Amino acid sequence: MTNQPLSLRQSYVDALNVLAEERNDFMVLEADATGSTFVRQFTDKYPGRHIPCGVAEQNMIGMAAGISTTGIIPVANTMAVFVSLRALEQFRTSVAYPKFNVKLAVSHVGIDPGEDGPTQAAIEDLGVLGSIPNVLILSPADEIEMHQMVRFMLNYRGPVYLRTGRSPVPNVLPSDYIYKKGYWPTVHNGTDVTLVAIGIMVHIALAACEILNKEGISAQLINASTFKPVDEKSFIDSVRNTGAVVTAEDHNIRGGLGSRVSEILCQHYPVPVERVGLNDQFAESGNARLLFEKYGLTAENIAASARRVIERKTRG
Repeated sequence: MTNQPLSLRQSYVDALNVLAEERNDFMVLEADATGSTFVRQFTDKYPGRHIPCGVAEQNMIGMAAGISTTGIIPVANTMAVFVSLRALEQFRTSVAYPKFNVKLAVSHVGIDPGEDGPTQAAIEDLGVLGSIPNVLILSPADEIEMHQMVRFMLNYRGPVYLRTGRSPVPNVLPSDYIYKKGYWPTVHNGTDVTLVAIGIMVHIALAACEILNKEGISAQLINASTFKPVDEKSFIDSVRNTGAVVTAEDHNIRGGLGSRVSEILCQHYPVPVERVGLNDQFAESGNARLLFEKYGLTAENIAASARRVIERKTRG
C-alpha cells in the first residue's frame, strides 16, 4: 500500500499479484489490452497463468465461461466498452444466465480515459450490466478498497464485474477498512445533505464536503462501491439523517448511480435528489482533468448541487 495517489488499474494489478502468491486457483485472460489494463505487470510475472485471447472479446468471454466449469477461476481483462457492449450477448447468455464463476476486470470507465476518446470511454456500462440478473458490480474508491474487493471477488462464487480507473486517486478509506457486499460505507459524516459518489468521484465529493463545511453546511459522504446489489435499508437509514441527496458519477446519469439512487428513494423514502454526471451526452477526447471541468464532474459543481438540493428540501 502507498500513501501517494495511485490509479485504480495499478492498485488492481498490485492486488492480483499479491493474491497470486497466496493461491493458484485463478488464471488471467486478456483481449490484447495488457498495456491499457496494466495486466502486463501480471502476465510478465506469471506467464503460465495467462491466456492471450487477441482482439476477440466475445471469444474471451466464451473461453472464460468454459474454464470456469473446470474449477479454475478465470479473470478476464479488457476495456469496459468491449465487455458491456461488444461482448454483452456472450456475457449475458454464457456467464450471467448460468451463474458461472467468471470475473471481469475492466479499465477505461467514464470519461477518465481522456485522450483515448468517446469510443473507448464507457459512460453506460453500469446501466447496461446493472440490468442483467446474477451479476455483482463493484466500483472501488481507492487502493485500499481495491485490494479488499479483488480478494472478495476471488472468494465470491458467481459473475463479478470489477471497474478500475486511469487517473490517480488518493486513499479515502481507513487502512483497516473491510469490504462488505452491498453495503455503502460512510466516508464523511454530516447532517444537512448526503452526497453519494462512486469510483473516482468519491475523492472529488470529499473535496466538496470541505467546500461546504467552510460555508457551515454539514455534508455526509457515502461511497457507493457496490453498484449491485445494494443494502437499501442501511442506505435509507443514512439518508434519513439529512433528507436531501446529491449523486456524483463519471457515467451517464441515466442508468447510472443517479438513476439507481433515485429508484431506491422513490420507492422507499422520497427526498429531493440532484444528479452530477454526464447529462445523456458523449464527451470529447482530451485531458481528463479538463473534461471533468467541462462536464461538471468537479467538487465545486457537487457543492453547488448540494446547495440547490438543500434549498429544495427547505422549500418542501
